[in-house]
Amino acid sequence: MPWKNSWFQIAFFALLVSGALLVVDYAAKIPVHIGSAKPSPPNTDSAEADVEIAQGKAAYARQDFTQAMQWYQKAAAQGNPDAETTVGDFYANGWGVQPRADEAVRWYQKAADQGNVRAEIDLGIFYEHGLGVQQDYTEAKKWYQKARAHGDLYAGSWAGGEIHWMMDRGTPQASHTNADSAEAEVALGDAADFRQDYAQAMQWYQKAAAQGNADAESRIGDLFSTQIKGVKQSYTEAFRWFLMAANQGNSYAENVVGADYESGRGVRQNHAEGISWYQKAAAQGNLAAEYNLGLSYEFGYGVEQNYTEAARWYQKAADQGDVMSQFYLGGLYERGQGVPKDTSEAIKWYQKSAEKGSDQAKQALAKLQPGGTP
Repeated sequence: MPWKNSWFQIAFFALLVSGALLVVDYAAKIPVHIGSAKPSPPNTDSAEADVEIAQGKAAYARQDFTQAMQWYQKAAAQGNPDAETTVGDFYANGWGVQPRADEAVRWYQKAADQGNVRAEIDLGIFYEHGLGVQQDYTEAKKWYQKARAHGDLYAGSWAGGEIHWMMDRGTPQASHTNADSAEAEVALGDAADFRQDYAQAMQWYQKAAAQGNADAESRIGDLFSTQIKGVKQSYTEAFRWFLMAANQGNSYAENVVGADYESGRGVRQNHAEGISWYQKAAAQGNLAAEYNLGLSYEFGYGVEQNYTEAARWYQKAADQGDVMSQFYLGGLYERGQGVPKDTSEAIKWYQKSAEKGSDQAKQALAKLQPGGTP
């Protein structure tokens, strides 16, 4: 589905920074789904690759998919399996590049050959549905079983009982024999979503949600909030499902609920409630919520204007590489609001933001450094 911020459309273990990605622009605030996926540890100790992945995460969070892809490709070129898998995700979803299932498969294969569980699962999905490769249920099952053999909790939802492979019908069906079945249903919903069978996706998500799965609840919210075939758009319903997930501590949903309260989308506008939910998400390290709180305190959205608090929240997000938080933090240092006035610090943060493509930061630098090069 054309999710505004879907974790991913087919690889249901989101990018390292996320799980589903719903981007909602409320007064330039960007709620981003930070999922609970469990990535395999990379087989490289390269500090450089770690930095590149961090830059990719930050670019992804602000929806600069082209730049995010560039950073992940740099890390993937060093053989980092998490980065290789993420590059596959970008090709699968068309984030910053033309969608190419064959290229997605190539990158998933590289990572899977290193034992990356998420890549093994993704290969299984692509072979199951014939995406970029010839449809081959035997090959799909092989990769799912490899993932399960590596002992990953989520992989257990895909093979050896949690999903029965109906070879005669060519249709995988989720069993209900254990607690992991909800994860399998979410995964089947993601696969249906990728095929743009949104009605089928909704059915699978609802099955998982009936078992209290918060990821499924947030995906249902995504479906209701988007204009897609097979699901009637309803911001009220979207909010109801996001709230269910948020009440279970899902930081993505908490941030979206905060944005909905602030904007009045699907619920009566309540700035104080919006702030409360941002704080819950930020307490879990949700970068978007940290940025949102920074904006709220700087401009007095739903709270008394407090530059010190704004600086504190911008700093948290900026330290994670968020380009807009870096820009706004630079502004606070330039003006001496909430922090001591410090032109050197302002330039430092503007520079970081400008290096990631912020035109606003480049303009700010030009004023502070006439004739300089941003």
